[in-house]
Amino acid sequence: MEHLCSISRGYFLNGADLEVERSTQVHGHWRETCVRVTTPLGPLESVAREGIGSYSHATVKHWITSETDVERFLSLPYEPAAPDLAPYRAAEETLGECGYTLPYLDGPVGWVHALTGSELLAIWSIEAPSLLHALLEAMQERCRQYLHAFLAAGRVPIVGLQGQEAVTPPLLSPARFDDLVVQYEAPLVEQIHRFGAMVYVHCHGYLGAVLERFAAMGVDVLHPVEAPPMGDVTLAEAKRRVGHSICLAGNVQIGDIMTRSRSEVAADVAQAMREGKPGGRFILTLTATPFERVLSPRTLDNLTAMVDVAHELGGY
Repeated sequence: MEHLCSISRGYFLNGADLEVERSTQVHGHWRETCVRVTTPLGPLESVAREGIGSYSHATVKHWITSETDVERFLSLPYEPAAPDLAPYRAAEETLGECGYTLPYLDGPVGWVHALTGSELLAIWSIEAPSLLHALLEAMQERCRQYLHAFLAAGRVPIVGLQGQEAVTPPLLSPARFDDLVVQYEAPLVEQIHRFGAMVYVHCHGYLGAVLERFAAMGVDVLHPVEAPPMGDVTLAEAKRRVGHSICLAGNVQIGDIMTRSRSEVAADVAQAMREGKPGGRFILTLTATPFERVLSPRTLDNLTAMVDVAHELGGY
C-alpha cells in the first residue's frame, strides 16, 4: 500500500510572514475563494472555485498574469519554510509493514505552472522565456533548501517530485522539457540521492518523446506510464527503453476501474503484469488515486479484481 503525503508548507514554499487576505463567496453549486497576498510592489491575487458536494475544482485567476506580477512575486520577502515531518511520521507509523509513505513536493516547473497556468506558461516559453527562468530559478532554490531541511531531519527512503506533466508534449516540445525541467530538476534529484533517498516522479501524459530524459536525470521510479489513448507509450515499450534503469509504476487506468466490467479490468491487469514484470523494476498500481468522494460498488469490485489478479500472477 502506498500513502501519499504532501510536504509543502506556506505560500510558494515561503516561510516569511506574508500579509494574506482570504475571502469566500458561494455562487450556485460553486464555492469561490479569493486569496490576496500583499507584496512591496502591489498585490498578487488568485481565485479558485470548488464544487459544493463534488470533487470539481478550477482556477479562475492565476497568481501571475503579467510581467508586473512576476516582479511583484520576486519582490516578496523570503525565508526558507520549515518542514513539518509530523504528518509524514504519523502516516509511516499507521502503515507499519503494510506499505510505504511517499512524501511528495512539486518541482520548480510544477510551482511555476501553479503560478501561471498552462496557457501563459506555453506562451512565455516562446515569447518571454526569461520570465519563466526567473521564476524557475527562484523556485529551484526554494525546493533545494526545503528538501535539504526535510531530508536532514531524519531518515527518508523515498521522495516524490511532480509537476513535470505541465510541460510534456503536445503542450510543449521535448526541447522545452530539457529547458524547463531537466536543467532545474536534475540537481534536485542528485541532492535527494546524496541523502540516500530514491526519487519517485509522477507524470501523466505523452512521455514517448521525453522518456529517456527521466532516466538521464537519475529518476528511480516513474509513474504512471500511460498507454494510448491517455498516453503514447505502452508499458512494454517503456520497459524496453528505460526499464533497465528506472522502476516503472503503473499502469491500470483509474477511469477503467471506475467504468469497465470486472472481466475487462482483470484482463488489463494481466496485461500490465505481462509487460511490466520481466526483469523486475515494476510496481503494479493505478494511474491515479480514486477520486470519487464515496467509492461506487463498481469501483470497489474492480479494485478487488485488480488485487486478485495481482496475487494470482505476481510471483516470479
